[in-house]
Amino acid sequence: MEIKEYKYDVAFSFLNEDESLAQEMNSALKDKTKTFLYSKRQDKIAGTDGEETFNKVFGEEARVVVVLYRQGWGNSPWTRIEETSIKNRALVEGYEFTLFIPLDEPPTVPNYLPKTYIWFGIHKYGIQVALSVIESKIQSEGGKIKIETPEDIAKRIKEDEIFNQKRLAFLHSEKGVEAFRLEAKKLFELIKNQRELIKKDLGDFPIGFEEKNQGCFVSSYGYTLMFYWQYNYRNSLETSGLRLTLQIPNRYDDPPTIINEHRFNFDIVPPEQIVWVFESNRRKYFTSEGLVNFSFGILLKQIEKENKDKRLKNYL
Repeated sequence: MEIKEYKYDVAFSFLNEDESLAQEMNSALKDKTKTFLYSKRQDKIAGTDGEETFNKVFGEEARVVVVLYRQGWGNSPWTRIEETSIKNRALVEGYEFTLFIPLDEPPTVPNYLPKTYIWFGIHKYGIQVALSVIESKIQSEGGKIKIETPEDIAKRIKEDEIFNQKRLAFLHSEKGVEAFRLEAKKLFELIKNQRELIKKDLGDFPIGFEEKNQGCFVSSYGYTLMFYWQYNYRNSLETSGLRLTLQIPNRYDDPPTIINEHRFNFDIVPPEQIVWVFESNRRKYFTSEGLVNFSFGILLKQIEKENKDKRLKNYL
């Protein structure tokens, strides 16, 4: 029997808002086995047809496909391609090559997926156990996991130290401050584009956008999503950041009612990727694209919840 060779032992599929988790998993596995993570492999994708590349990776080149699943996966442009590739491959091979890890609470999964290929334990057991499950899956599908030596660990520690030195120098420089300003402007443009996409698809959906200096506002059904960025020094990002709030404007001069608030710091993560890091949880971060999805989710889910509550009240 011929043993099939794969370009990658594991490929990760995920929504933008779960990129920090995918990055953490990939970082833990990349020195032990061959991995594919979109943001980590942009050098391989640049200059190629993205759809063709993703079809190959998820349809034939990856021994195991790990899906960090939450509602909305399969609807974004990239995950739609990935889901189609996975389904097409499963028609021939079955779903043995997949491992779905639900992230929603309570967990949700695609209704077409056999329960055998779902691992529900990430919230209960944590990322380290999840990594062990992924490693076992790779081995059960014929892949190999390299045993780390003390030299491997020492090398990784040294690489982390060197990266952090470069990172701190960048964040405390005029170049870092300028990058922060440009990324904030890019974020506002992405927010505006998302609002226009909603208006294009649902012309009668009431959603407004306004930009003022260092802030922008998205309003819908009596709620306002506010973004505001600030910095205090020309050559350092100390005390700088981005504030995101979901609020209800009040009449007269009363301050708005804050429903939800998050604060983010501008930062970079390997391999020199610009991100917005949660101030309350330094291990969690978004790219600007991921932050747009996260923030619009806050607004639209609040509106959805209020509409459901009104319907339930009418039933009583």
